[in-house]
Amino acid sequence: MVIPKLRKMCMERDIVFSYVDLRWGVTDQQNESAATMLMCLREIERCNMFICSYGERYGWSISPEHEGVANELLSRHFETAAKEFPWVDKFKDRSVTELELRMVLEKRYNGPEKNAWFYLRDPYYIEEVPDKDKHLYLPEGQISAKKLAKLKQFVQESEYSVKNYNRPAQMIEFAFEDLKNCIEHKYPKDTTLSPIERERFRHEIYKRSLLRVYLSHEDSLMHVDKYIAGSARSPYVVSGPSGIGKSALLANWVTRHRDHFPEDIVVSHFVGASPNSASHVNMLHRIMAELHEQLDLDETLPDPETQGQIIVREFFKWLENTMIDKNPNKRRLVIVIDGLNKLDDRENARELIWFPHTFPKRVSSTRLLIILKINGSYFRL
Repeated sequence: MVIPKLRKMCMERDIVFSYVDLRWGVTDQQNESAATMLMCLREIERCNMFICSYGERYGWSISPEHEGVANELLSRHFETAAKEFPWVDKFKDRSVTELELRMVLEKRYNGPEKNAWFYLRDPYYIEEVPDKDKHLYLPEGQISAKKLAKLKQFVQESEYSVKNYNRPAQMIEFAFEDLKNCIEHKYPKDTTLSPIERERFRHEIYKRSLLRVYLSHEDSLMHVDKYIAGSARSPYVVSGPSGIGKSALLANWVTRHRDHFPEDIVVSHFVGASPNSASHVNMLHRIMAELHEQLDLDETLPDPETQGQIIVREFFKWLENTMIDKNPNKRRLVIVIDGLNKLDDRENARELIWFPHTFPKRVSSTRLLIILKINGSYFRL
């Protein structure tokens, strides 16, 4: 009930609301490979809002109160997580839940600044639980109970909002109000994005969804890097059967390249990321608009609705003049277009008759680099 309401509220403000439950969606295979803790800490690092509801169970920890096999598996979880988050080594005697809380309470992350809310359940709620289920709500043992008490005190003394609730329904009310007020504060109801901002936002959200499903292949990433570092005057084509991870490769490469070369102008366009993304006219206009904004140009761009033919006819000439005459710092432009085979086929757009296969030396000298992704079974440049 809470999530749909918040999602509707966000959609009205051009905000994508997504949530991750750290206790659901982890497979047995991921748990057996000791990746659960690492995955949870990564998700916390990425998020900008964090909610914790805590009862009387301390959580999974290395302790005499647990079986040897469980302790051995958790030890491997700590070892895996410590490779990326070295600070967890200091808390090997604590529960996974405590480490997740400390990630936020001690601000041990490099991600966005977080809003966080903590809800602590009244211990007397257990009296309402049937006797046969009470053991599911009680502390795992005396050692865990003492650690839990210290952790709750640590939470109470933090700078974040802490509320006590009597029953789950009350906690839900608290959480909804806190999240709603946060959204209202950061994104007032009259907040609207410009057309270019809205389109950029949709492509960034689409790209972000691809970042989570990619198993890194360093050789493939380096192959694209070599093209960028070279002097090629023709587009770089990523081609192959559908479903092998080409889009995820490019999404991850774009993210990495922006980190390594922040001075570059990078425009990534994912066909299918938005209702307008499949039109080659809108795609060319978007590239022009991104370049126009990043170079702080004053000229008026053609309207894609009424001047589509002008955009197609003049795009590469405009690009050449802009990169040479209006690019004082000679910034490199990298354009990544994903999913050419999914373009709207009006005006034979999929045949790429609007796209030159080579570029003049004058353009190459400005370091214009274009990366295209298509399904190998459909088309090949």
